[in-house]
Parts: sequence; structure tokens; C-alpha cells
Amino acid sequence: MHVVVTDEEQQVLIRWKKRGDSLILIRLKAEAILYASHGVDLDFIAEMVGRTVRTVKEWLASWRVSRLHSVVTGHKGNQNAAKLTREQKEQLKEVLSRPPSQSGIKADFWDVPALADVVRTRFDVEYESDSSYRLLMHFAGMSFKLPDPFDKRRDEEAITKRMAQIQDEVADLLSDGWEVYAADEVRVEHEAETRRMWLPQGKRTKIYVDRTRNACSFFGALSLRSKKVKVYGRN
Repeated sequence: MHVVVTDEEQQVLIRWKKRGDSLILIRLKAEAILYASHGVDLDFIAEMVGRTVRTVKEWLASWRVSRLHSVVTGHKGNQNAAKLTREQKEQLKEVLSRPPSQSGIKADFWDVPALADVVRTRFDVEYESDSSYRLLMHFAGMSFKLPDPFDKRRDEEAITKRMAQIQDEVADLLSDGWEVYAADEVRVEHEAETRRMWLPQGKRTKIYVDRTRNACSFFGALSLRSKKVKVYGRN
């Protein structure tokens, strides 16, 4: 039963297999997957890891579905919410300073499930509540913020090239005595709306409204010569 392992995945599996702080089950899974990636017979793999052929087949099937994530899940955790020592927290702080993939965690960024995986894998500790993991995040110097959206189709190389062209064009115009402005506009709207009212339980009511909106448009121009801004408003 052959499985495919990329070079990056192979490096992670080898680290898990050699690390003394990895759980025994994780080391055995990593070893079995590495053997299978080289076409080793299932009976031999089962004998080397001390498990049945059926168990090894289940590990390899899970690997095909969820890759590295399958290696760090499915084992028994500590239900008593044991606490990390100060030294372990410092180690965790170092782990969280790097992307999850470098710790073999299948996640694009650190969140509670990813943190729970790495805490369980490295320290054999499992907290009962998500709030405990959030406190660990704070201890590691992390804060909960909205990510900056980024269009995956954005061509950074083309944008950088075009911005350089614009800077050259602006510099030429300014040197020739032209006034160059960067302009933008925005419209702000405000509408009051009653969304909830206090009513007797089980009763409903209607409120008749005359919806009106207050709005104002703004136009701004920044002089690239004087660095001064002119703003014009219109209701």
C-alpha cells in the first residue's frame, strides 16, 4: 500500500520520528508513513511499529485524506486540563512565532484548533475550554485581529512596475512646472432605523416610518508639489 509524501512532508515526518518530545503514537505513525512512501510491505511495517496490519492501513488511509493533520489527531488527550509549565510556555511562544506548517500543523494561520493540536502533540496536554487556549495566545504576545483581505489575483509585479512609471511621469511634470494632484472622492450616508422595541411577551407591533437619509459627498485633492490637501463637500 504505497502513499505519496512530498519532500516538505518527509522532512516534517522525519523530525517527528526523531523528536523525543513527540508522543509515541505520532512517532509510530510517522515511521509507518515513511516506510509506505518507499513501497515497504505492509506486514513488515506492522511488525516494525508493533501494530496490526489493519491499524497501519487505517493510518495510511487517513494520510491520503488529511496528510500531516492525520498524524497529530486521533490519540487520547489529557482530560484533566493539565497546565503547561513556564518553560513549556516559553517553548510554545517560540513555536507560535513561526507559521503552523513548520510544526506540521495543517493550517494557514494560528487559531484555537491549530494551537490545541501543537500543545497536544508537543506537550501531551489538552485544555478543556477554548478560553485557556486564547490565554496562551495572549501569553505568546499574539492579539486577535481581523486579517487584511488580499486579492489572490493581484499582480504585485505589474503594480510595482506601473507605480514606478507613474513616479517618473509625475517627476517629469513637476520639473516642467505643472501642478499635479492626486484626487479621490467619498460619499457618507446616515439613516436612523428603529430595530427593537420593548413589548409584552408574545406581542408584536408595527412601526410606521418615513425613512430619510442624510448624505454628504466629499472630493479631495492632494498637491504633489506643496503636499497640501483641498477638500470640497456637497450635500
